[in-house]
Amino acid sequence: MIGKVDLNRKIPNDTTKQVWLLILLMAFCIFLSACGTEKRSVPDEMLDDAFREIVIEEGIVYEDSIIYETNSEGIFSSGDAAVDAEKIGEMLLSVLEGGDTESYQESFCDREDFKEFQNNDWEQLDEGWMANPYYDCYYTYVTEPQGYVGYTYYIYPDFQKMGVETAKAVIFRCEVNAIDRKPGGTELELYDMSMTEYYSAREWMGDRVAFVENGEVKSGGMVGIPEQDMSKEVKYINTYQYMGKELAENADGIRECIEAGWSLRDEYDFYYICQNERNGAVHFQYYFYWQNPTADHEKTLVTDAWISENGMEEIQNHWFLTRRHNKEKAKANERASGNQFGISGIQPFLEIDWTDSGILMMEHDIWPADSARGWEFTIADVDFDGKPEMLITFTSNHCGDNALYIYKQEEEKVFPYLDTKATPEPYMLVGIDYKKISPYMDIELMDAYGNENQEYRYLSLDCSSFGGDVHGGIDTVILYETVPESDQVPEELVRIEYCGPEQRKELFFQGEKVYEAGRLRDLLAAYMEGYTPVEIHYMPVKKSFARDIVGLSQEEKEKENRELWKAIREVGSE
Repeated sequence: MIGKVDLNRKIPNDTTKQVWLLILLMAFCIFLSACGTEKRSVPDEMLDDAFREIVIEEGIVYEDSIIYETNSEGIFSSGDAAVDAEKIGEMLLSVLEGGDTESYQESFCDREDFKEFQNNDWEQLDEGWMANPYYDCYYTYVTEPQGYVGYTYYIYPDFQKMGVETAKAVIFRCEVNAIDRKPGGTELELYDMSMTEYYSAREWMGDRVAFVENGEVKSGGMVGIPEQDMSKEVKYINTYQYMGKELAENADGIRECIEAGWSLRDEYDFYYICQNERNGAVHFQYYFYWQNPTADHEKTLVTDAWISENGMEEIQNHWFLTRRHNKEKAKANERASGNQFGISGIQPFLEIDWTDSGILMMEHDIWPADSARGWEFTIADVDFDGKPEMLITFTSNHCGDNALYIYKQEEEKVFPYLDTKATPEPYMLVGIDYKKISPYMDIELMDAYGNENQEYRYLSLDCSSFGGDVHGGIDTVILYETVPESDQVPEELVRIEYCGPEQRKELFFQGEKVYEAGRLRDLLAAYMEGYTPVEIHYMPVKKSFARDIVGLSQEEKEKENRELWKAIREVGSE
């Protein structure tokens, strides 16, 4: 006799998905794209990010993205462009809000540079002007050969704290000496901005369309060549003709890296840049990554190419160093762990009919036809009682639910313990770089957090991705909290919606709209205060069920069950 699962001991099912609403949203976004995207009403000077890398975005500091070598020991000599930018930003925010400039004299290269900083028209700001702490900063690596790197800050007014609808927005530029790492060459510019203009700019993802990311083709097709003479017929370039690593292998100055033992990674990024186009030429941008086994960083080659109907018109190359990929690799290695339960620990799972539709479907509205992966199984001790649980995941990424069921054992009986929504990390196939926002959103499958009273919260990420046009699809990422042994369904903490055709994003925390990623990070951190991560060791079972398992014959189901039991035993004997 095959054991039975006590299906009466489980929490209520998830809320029903609203598929038609999402389909209508997708159609609406594609319609907007076909009609032409409305441009933002923010001054062009505050949007031009040519030849620059973002190091602080909406208050999020991108550590390890751009690094440099330095022998200096100054306050702006961390070796990380983003960390140095944050230090300069702290000084800048203080002065903008009426702080004393004299206290920063020693921070500058010399007396002349400091006087230039003091003589900026700080008094143009209205009395009582307050800065929004979630600002943007770009690193201008194009100036590095001259012995300087540049930073450009975009600092916005805090409309809510000031209680106004319109106020001054700030652009601040400075150069940092590559030797002693002190700023100079400062310049201040102010622009009028309304609250509506600010919110519009914040919802915009930028004028860059990804064709290839990490070596994977995301989209492609025909791109119109910009032409000033509107009477001429529009001509097009096929983006697929310009995908590949040939540019990186033939770029100026590349031989020095090859000869030093550097090799080109297969993964690269390829973008269509909607800004800085030229008459008769489309602007493409490539990111190529060079690695060396003996180095703790990578070299990134950024190639800007302008292409006309006659081919390549101009190429410009820029370099910077990064630890970004090394950090991601190290994080993946930290998650590796071995078995800790043995055969006796997993014995109850060897008596269960896992093909039972009640186990696989529970009360979810799952559409098996939407999944190319079917049901996958993982063993882990998620409640930290020393006994393993069985985790079942079903990933749709489209119209159906992405489900995570957790079955617990007690007195050799197996019963439902948690019922939540989750998408395993390898299947988070969305165009949103959600991990940059908060460490709480860097989740393998499900993360546990405990407080001093040994009370646990479980966080999981779910996603959906719908098709679109050449600009991308409609992606949604949701961070859920599930409380064990509760009658409540998983609670939505964070939602990020991104419409590729419109290049527009929206952020929500507990249903309330948020306009800055940094603020979203802070709200989530405040919500999780008092809870610290508790590591879960995941052991994947090397057997999955096809998506149509519930429709197979009894004989075929029994065969699938036996194969799953064998795979479970192998996990227990590792």
